[in-house]
Amino acid sequence: MPMNTVAVFESEAFNHTEPKDDFINLCCFGDDLARWLMGELAQRGFRIDERACGLLLSLFGGRHRNVGRSGLAAIEDVLSRSARVENLRWVPWKEFRDGGVLAA
Repeated sequence: MPMNTVAVFESEAFNHTEPKDDFINLCCFGDDLARWLMGELAQRGFRIDERACGLLLSLFGGRHRNVGRSGLAAIEDVLSRSARVENLRWVPWKEFRDGGVLAA
């Protein structure tokens, strides 16, 4: 059985409609979400550096990366406790990639 590694949620707290001048692709959002998530992880004792920013931005930019179980657990903790995040659920990468989460 595939591991659920993609967090799908709703939020009005982060920019998802207005491209910024520094976006490489005008449809790729998530910079503010990545920075918020890094701050939340840092508050929980995770060491965050510039490489983490690049990894998180690439995760939100659509590239599938290997993230260990402890990393997923930390992200789950942040997202599940935040009032900024609604209807959080975790799905397998293949289901997300194939568009199966849109119908749920």
